[in-house]
Amino acid sequence: MPGRLIAQINASLDGYIEDEKHDIDWHFVDDEYEEFINETLRSLDGMIFGRKAYEPLSAYWPTAAANPDASVRHLEAATLTHEIPKYVVSTTLSGSDWNNTDVISGDVRTAVQDLKAASSRDIAVFAVGG
Repeated sequence: MPGRLIAQINASLDGYIEDEKHDIDWHFVDDEYEEFINETLRSLDGMIFGRKAYEPLSAYWPTAAANPDASVRHLEAATLTHEIPKYVVSTTLSGSDWNNTDVISGDVRTAVQDLKAASSRDIAVFAVGG
């Protein structure tokens, strides 16, 4: 059975994804939430991002494990995001320095269908950042 495409959207109760300074640091607020994110990450065969969601995440996660104040759960999230295959949909990016990241710049529909067909677990479309 092919994998499912699921949406993972972090939004505040008033519908915002980022704060007025375009920051997304409010997402990791407690152990329960971080464990939910890690459970989600452990269940995935891949993650798909648009370029605007990808850019702040690719700037943060590759070095997140070096943060001396990071919780154990946050360190696990950093490890998981490093290992999971990532796909960024973009017509302007040609590549990525983030581990296991490929750029989808052509036929997005076919690319996603191929990813789903090759997966047995979920692929998450992440909507964070702006």
